[in-house]
Amino acid sequence: MPQPRQATSAELGDGDFSIKYNKNGRPVRKSASQKFSANPAYVDSSLIDQQLLEITAEDLSEPESDFDSEAEREAQQKKKSKKRRRSPSPTPPPLSPLPPPDPLSESSTPEPNRFDFEVSAISIEPIHLTFNIEKGFSGPLHVQLDLSSVLRASKRPRQADDSSAATSSSTRKVKSRAMNLGSKGFLSLPAELRNQVYRLVFTSEKKIDFVEGTNMNHSSAFLRTCKQICAEGCSVLYGLNTFYFGRNKEMRRPFWNSERKEIGYKDLRLFLDLIGTANVSRIRHFWICFDDAAPSAVPHLKRSEERRYVHDPHLIESLKILAKHARLEKLTATFWGRRALALTDTRFLDHLTKIKADQIDIRNPASDMYGYYSWQPNRIHEETKTLIRKEVVRKHKLYEQ
Repeated sequence: MPQPRQATSAELGDGDFSIKYNKNGRPVRKSASQKFSANPAYVDSSLIDQQLLEITAEDLSEPESDFDSEAEREAQQKKKSKKRRRSPSPTPPPLSPLPPPDPLSESSTPEPNRFDFEVSAISIEPIHLTFNIEKGFSGPLHVQLDLSSVLRASKRPRQADDSSAATSSSTRKVKSRAMNLGSKGFLSLPAELRNQVYRLVFTSEKKIDFVEGTNMNHSSAFLRTCKQICAEGCSVLYGLNTFYFGRNKEMRRPFWNSERKEIGYKDLRLFLDLIGTANVSRIRHFWICFDDAAPSAVPHLKRSEERRYVHDPHLIESLKILAKHARLEKLTATFWGRRALALTDTRFLDHLTKIKADQIDIRNPASDMYGYYSWQPNRIHEETKTLIRKEVVRKHKLYEQ
């Protein structure tokens, strides 16, 4: 049904203001599918901005009467550009003034490099030394050379070429300081006297017992004096003493845990780790006592077989370190425990027999902890003892008696 035409009014004027609908019932815009031309009564704002830019460019170029073709080309490009001009960046602050010339350099020729110094040195011919050291020598070996006579014999005047004479005046000469031969100290003593001091300070006639803590002192602090004293004294400290380790049946706990555990062979492993592989190789006499753990010290181990020393992980790891790095002259072993060591304990024997020494001694317990049982023989089978002696003792002696 066509819509009735609305009557004219003073507000809307005279015209057809009725709404038209398509076949789907939707209203149809009157401007659909129609192209409108620009209304001459309206002005595009972009043209106004372009005219303002052209006027501004003309005003700026009026004072310059004469300009070349390149300036005109730039002005034309500025007219065509519609982008807004950016204000120039502020001028950076001035740099700090250059440093004054080097007053030490009096030459007018420039230096090729201020760090290319010419160090005056004395050409010394190489000195060849040959030492015939006996097998098994543990040191220390000290060589004393009179450097003053060597420098006096090799000192010759320098002969500079004509090419280097021009640059020698502009380069600096650095001379080494003379040695202060007037100062005397412990290292100025002969090596024989220093070795006697090391023996008095570091060595002991009795074994160093790490189980009972006997025969302990703080003489090793002398090694921290300097590197040379440490290198010379370590061979005396570790080479001329006998170190005794066994199962420590005391119990302790860390401060963050309430459970107390047996120390066992943890101190043995810690000692070998702390001194390092270099000092482990300097040890010549080592005594170790193998013993089982007490039931009260390891309540988490229910069976007696689990408490045997052949299954102790810290002891096994310590034997690996000794087998890999130690160069023992004498190994002393004491076998204790609930059961005698047999050939069936293959895993423990495999690690023990990898340790090599010139001689091995199987002795009864000598610590105060085993004073009551010191008269009893070692708990090891004879065939096992024979196997250990055969595998541990070297065929060719490393140290001469």
